[in-house]
Amino acid sequence: MPGDIIWDALTAPLHFEFQAFCAAARLFVEEVVYIAARCADVPHGKVTKGSWEARPLMLDDPRTETANSAEVAVLRAHAEWFRVLNGYRNAFLHHGWRHGSGHADEASISSSAHAPERNALLLPDPESVKSHTKPFQWSWSKATRIDKVMGQLREEHLQLIGELCEGCWATPVPATGSVPIGRG
Repeated sequence: MPGDIIWDALTAPLHFEFQAFCAAARLFVEEVVYIAARCADVPHGKVTKGSWEARPLMLDDPRTETANSAEVAVLRAHAEWFRVLNGYRNAFLHHGWRHGSGHADEASISSSAHAPERNALLLPDPESVKSHTKPFQWSWSKATRIDKVMGQLREEHLQLIGELCEGCWATPVPATGSVPIGRG
């Protein structure tokens, strides 16, 4: 459609879905870490402590007790994905979230297309949502778009699942089948 499209009822759910995906994908990582720890005979009560916590395990140097885990190796190969995912997840879960309203096409040269308060498709720059930053400290200089970030995060999440299932757990995706034709 030509011009700006402004309707808040359409933009908020877009951000809710992004937030839900980031939270669910982060939980997925935590569950894989839990499985890896239990496979390494770590007692249930110690799994989410110390060297088996998801964030340090993904982003810091792993300790020796986690270094031999095939699941940890696969997870750590996706550290940059996790950094972006976790940054956005933490931003809206712990530090508040704000988004603009309206929509502007990526190719648009209008000032609205690059103004976060007028374009709900813009996200804060990934580097600015790290650690304990608040919304007033975020930067918007890279014109980071929610559709691109979400697409990249989703694609790599599916790749990660495939690597775990087909590699570590030796459970390849079944071949495509067909639905039997019912009797009529």
